[in-house]
Amino acid sequence: MSSATREIGHLFPLAMTTETPPAPAAPQRRPNLSREFLEELSQRVGLRFTAVGAGDLRSAFGPEDAFHYLYAVLSSPEYRSRYADFLKSDFPRVPLPGSRALFERLAGLGRRLTALSLLEAGVTDAVAWRAAPGVALTNHRVGRVRFSETTGRGRVWLNEELYCEEVPAAVWEFSIGGYRPAQKWLKDRKGRTLSEEDLDHYRGIVGAIGEMIHRMAEVDEVIEAHGGWPGAFEPREEGAVEKEAPEPRLRLVEPEPGDRYRTCVPLVPLRAAAGAFSETQVEDESSDEWVEVETRHRLREGMFVAQVVGKSMEPRIPGGAFCLFRGPVAGTRQGMIVLAALRAAVDPETDERWTVKRYASRKRVEGDSWRHERITLSPLNPDFEPIEVDSRDDLRVVAEFLEALGDLEK
Repeated sequence: MSSATREIGHLFPLAMTTETPPAPAAPQRRPNLSREFLEELSQRVGLRFTAVGAGDLRSAFGPEDAFHYLYAVLSSPEYRSRYADFLKSDFPRVPLPGSRALFERLAGLGRRLTALSLLEAGVTDAVAWRAAPGVALTNHRVGRVRFSETTGRGRVWLNEELYCEEVPAAVWEFSIGGYRPAQKWLKDRKGRTLSEEDLDHYRGIVGAIGEMIHRMAEVDEVIEAHGGWPGAFEPREEGAVEKEAPEPRLRLVEPEPGDRYRTCVPLVPLRAAAGAFSETQVEDESSDEWVEVETRHRLREGMFVAQVVGKSMEPRIPGGAFCLFRGPVAGTRQGMIVLAALRAAVDPETDERWTVKRYASRKRVEGDSWRHERITLSPLNPDFEPIEVDSRDDLRVVAEFLEALGDLEK
């Protein structure tokens, strides 16, 4: 006698397939989104709706764009905190965007977050499996899974002999619903012997979660830049022209010693910052110019402002923007936007040996050690190609990009 399940599942497909007589062999897809929602969203963003796939976000948007926008908002840490009580008792309610610019940015982030959630992004992170000293990389049986932390990063132990190194503590503790996927995936396989493909798959999980954490924080940054909660989602008056908020201007100052890294940071020419390939990328104290900075980031030593040229990182980093950076970069760079100095290549856009791009790397285990198989520096602007290097020796990560600032006062 079979027992009935007490669980209730909910399925919300993005599209439905219908058969239209007299040609039942030619099913048609229609979006599973309400007409009222689509009409309101279309009015908010000033784009017409196309019923299939994604639009160009210049004249039209599609159901995939709407889904990616919703996914981005639902991934916002601020949204989850602000509406935590409501989310415990009801289906999530998502505010519509107040502008086309906000919709475009969040749809793009949602697209990437969706690929990461489905492990379709091909991220393996800067992590590798290693064995304890004197032990070969042969025992792949899942035993007592644990995490040993050292200064924010640590090792995920598969058993007493094999571990995955350089895993951020934030990745290990990251939760989706009531589950911590970096932990649950291994613990569900206790007693099993993992294949090489399984071990590589777990590296992909770690890499995807690491980038998801960065992208989720980026969602909050985008919302804040467009007016914050709830201003970014307030509808504009009919006929109003959308305008970007004016950017603050930066001001050169001659700081007192106590003001350095409290209200101002050095202004550094990128050629100088990226040319030395030394452990200390920027000699901050010797800088002749300091710039006063208004930012939500707490200033500290190692931060500096530099101008980024070119359009490969638009729209997030406009060409010619003065940006705030933080160096040095410790631990994994996976998913970060970084300032990198190239040894064996140049940025094809600027013909310079420094570049600002999103960092991704893949490692390969060789015996008891590992090496970088490939490092990719990717633009955000799809009109530009990524830069690929064979080895970590071919580049040096100088600093992490934090935010684009305003123009420099002359």
